[in-house]
Amino acid sequence: MNSAIEGLRAVLEGAVTPEQKVVREVMASQIAAEAWCAMFNVALYASDTEGGAAQWPGGWHEDILKRMLPDLFPDRSPDEALAELVERRIEGENGGDLQRRLMHAATLQSRKPKAVTNALKTLGRMATKETV
Repeated sequence: MNSAIEGLRAVLEGAVTPEQKVVREVMASQIAAEAWCAMFNVALYASDTEGGAAQWPGGWHEDILKRMLPDLFPDRSPDEALAELVERRIEGENGGDLQRRLMHAATLQSRKPKAVTNALKTLGRMATKETV
């Protein structure tokens, strides 16, 4: 964890008030999304081809890919999705579409939509209490 950001550790580890809890949940989901993206990229580059066919990398790399590929390519089997990604990587294809898909998948894996929704609900309840 980046300890150079003053107060980050305190917010993530010691939240007590409802306001701090809201901030902690949203920040934690953002950090998790970035970690999912990084792990996915490492896992993708650990994949290779053998005889023209994409090969699963094994270990945690394979676990990450199998967990995220259905979110990246919901209309394809994991094997088909891996083959397409490895082919794109080898051919050096523009990564715009992949980046969009990856951000979506990482957001789902990190549960960011739930954290943001909970934060907005909590802030709305807090605002209502203050005006009453």
